[in-house]
Amino acid sequence: MENDFSDEFESNKTNETYQKRLISDIQLDDSAVQIIGYADSINASDEFYLDDKNGRIHVRSIPDEFSNIKEGTLYRVFGELSIGGDGVQFIAAHIIQNMEKMNFILFLKSMELSKKIT
Repeated sequence: MENDFSDEFESNKTNETYQKRLISDIQLDDSAVQIIGYADSINASDEFYLDDKNGRIHVRSIPDEFSNIKEGTLYRVFGELSIGGDGVQFIAAHIIQNMEKMNFILFLKSMELSKKIT
């Protein structure tokens, strides 16, 4: 059973393991990630950039049930990393969770401490 402090999230929908990352820490061999950040630059297709204060990444392929993305709101995005035709990396979203009640500053501090330990 997964605990609240796990670095991985199993999706029953896709059977993939999502690695918890800061955008600046995304690895070339990562295929599925979970990233927490603020929605920015939402377009007409509800695609947006996720900004975690360490970097920005484009979030595409938003499932229909997540059409209420609001700019400036904190979200956790689970998805598959891909490279677009322009050579820029993006996340094809599988799951989006509203995280606006989370203390983002403490989350960033915990991620930095976790990097020092591992």
